[in-house]
Amino acid sequence: MHASAGDFERQRALLVQVVRGLRALPHPDLGLLAEALETLSARLRERYDETDGALVAEAYQAFPYPERFPAQLAATARNLAWTYALQGRYIEGIRLLNAAPDLAPLPLQKAFYALDRAWIAFASGEEVHGTAYLLDGCGILDEIEWERSNDLSATVLLLAAELHAPHDPIRARGYLERFRSVFPQIVPTAGVRHTSEVEPIVAFVEAWVLKHEGGASRARHEAKRAYEGFVRAGFEWRAARAALLMYACGGGDRWLSAAREWSSRYPRSFVAAELARLERLVPPSVGEVLTPRQREIVDLLRSGASIDEVAAAVGASRNTVRVHISRIHRRLGVRNRAQLLARVAELRSA
Repeated sequence: MHASAGDFERQRALLVQVVRGLRALPHPDLGLLAEALETLSARLRERYDETDGALVAEAYQAFPYPERFPAQLAATARNLAWTYALQGRYIEGIRLLNAAPDLAPLPLQKAFYALDRAWIAFASGEEVHGTAYLLDGCGILDEIEWERSNDLSATVLLLAAELHAPHDPIRARGYLERFRSVFPQIVPTAGVRHTSEVEPIVAFVEAWVLKHEGGASRARHEAKRAYEGFVRAGFEWRAARAALLMYACGGGDRWLSAAREWSSRYPRSFVAAELARLERLVPPSVGEVLTPRQREIVDLLRSGASIDEVAAAVGASRNTVRVHISRIHRRLGVRNRAQLLARVAELRSA
């Protein structure tokens, strides 16, 4: 009820209370505990909390009779693996996924595990392993009769589309459209809450695929929809990633600031690494490069003032002004006034 109302913090607090309370009982309701772990780990994956992470990991490892609740515990393992990876703990995430298929060995679940491994491998820079896992997972997906699918497990197609987009946009588009073909069957059984959380993910994948297809303008529109949906749902790292996509598609520097805000809980993640890389590429502003006196001289030169007029305006000699101009040239990497004015215009428009 709290999740449906958008009160995700209250949902999280109640789930923590349930898990702790059940674990304190001598004979807990294991079905309820399995459901609570799955739901809490899903929230943990989207909004990290170190204390909650330790609680879920400990309860998962100590769960008695895991074979009785394979679906819930397999989902918990997947969520924990993503949580570890988003904290830069890639090896722990992969090891957890390697062990999880024993819980739920059905083909669709195997596809999820393979694509999760691919996602973590790509995030950690292991392109070769990522490609191998991706091909394994998609080989399973291509054998499934999707026309008969009626639950949210079909979201694995979104993961396949996202992973394929940078390497094979055509195949990525195919997986995305396949998901859209079965999505109307999912909505009645998924419920409003789940559907509202899936929609921004669909928008992000659409934007991601469009970017790699060369449709930056349409990608911006979808990425903004995804960003707004993730913010409403409290999906922090996804909001940061959508903001980075907006920036990459020409949305402007404010999206770097948004990405910085939403990725603060994930300093070791691939999202933070991508943010740092993009920030290094942003040209410095005039204020970051020049001193206040140098900026004053540049403004006078831009207005068309001569050396004598600049000297009079700043109360310095001609030689002092020339020394300032020489230093400005060196800082900006230019050789004359025309190059100086062009460079300043470039920095101010960035």
